[in-house]
Amino acid sequence: MYACFTAAESLAPKPMGSDLTDARFFRERLAELRKAKGLTQARLSELIGKDNSYIGRVETGEIDTPLLDTISEIAKRLDVPIGELFNFLGRSDSAEEHHEA
Repeated sequence: MYACFTAAESLAPKPMGSDLTDARFFRERLAELRKAKGLTQARLSELIGKDNSYIGRVETGEIDTPLLDTISEIAKRLDVPIGELFNFLGRSDSAEEHHEA
């Protein structure tokens, strides 16, 4: 899996989890978005088809980085684009928009 990169960095993606601050930011952002939706850790875990402690283990760092399909399902259940979990400000999830740039 890959994390975001800033415009100042190379366009080569960097592996997610290679920087502890990336993983910590993801966990904190997940908790923030989950709470904003009024969901408990157990309820969000249930909605994504995982055991009821799954989101809690992600948010505490016991699970380092979920698989991309799990991140996608989390974003879907939180009703946000995947990029919102990583705070990709000013970026679109649309492939067409990336090709037009």
